[in-house]
Amino acid sequence: MRFITNICCALVLLFSTITWSQVTFVSEVGRDSIGINERIEVRFTVNQEGDNFNPPKFENFKVVRGPTQSESLSWIDGRTSYNKIYSYYLAPEKKGNLQIDVATFEFEGIVYKSNVVYVKVGNAVEKKDHYGNSTSQHLKKMEEEVFLEREISNTNPFVNEPISVIYKLYVSENFGINVLKESLPEYKNFLIDSINEKVKDFQVKEYKGETYRYVILREVVLVPLKEGELILDSYELNLEIESITGYSHTRHAFELDISEEVRSTGTNIINVKPLSDIKNKKL
Repeated sequence: MRFITNICCALVLLFSTITWSQVTFVSEVGRDSIGINERIEVRFTVNQEGDNFNPPKFENFKVVRGPTQSESLSWIDGRTSYNKIYSYYLAPEKKGNLQIDVATFEFEGIVYKSNVVYVKVGNAVEKKDHYGNSTSQHLKKMEEEVFLEREISNTNPFVNEPISVIYKLYVSENFGINVLKESLPEYKNFLIDSINEKVKDFQVKEYKGETYRYVILREVVLVPLKEGELILDSYELNLEIESITGYSHTRHAFELDISEEVRSTGTNIINVKPLSDIKNKKL
């Protein structure tokens, strides 16, 4: 019984140490000087548990990603340390000495404010990614290694003959993606027979000698309603594409570049044959 009591007391002391420690709420940025074409990470760290976090307005910045949350709990030399981190990736909208205002955090009825941080934004820089590619090389690599494909089962059907259309997104191992928006074609002069909107899991495939992950986004069965050249409008995705640009030894984490890009299948022409061709073949 005494052993159990001692454990309970130890747990009470552990969590009391966390609760009674002084509240610290700090803002920090990965770098205090960037180019107008670069992204920056800002982190708000608080050493207490709570949900009433309010970020600043991020004036003169565009929020590219966030917030993301992470927590850590450590016990070193008898001392307990807890941190909760709110992270944002920002893109500057103009050059100059820009200010990131305070965030607020409420704990036990008291509102705490973080510090103000400043970021010097200069001219566009020639960036290099983790593999040593320059900005232009990086963009070309991104365009080549993150792309959409539309697979059409038959581009020369008869009127009323169903065709299947499959949309696939390919991503190389060098990039990560997040789909922000999907723009669907209208399928003019086609009857939509069925649509499978369930996104499947990523699969791995060798494509042109390289290893790619791909996912089937949509499967559609279309029935052409008239003969002639029918156009399938483009299918588009607005993507958030992540790539590694370096490694932060202070935070022991990779630095990411996040870009918003549009990927499109382009248009396709379906040459639809008249039903009379079927009759002529039978004759």
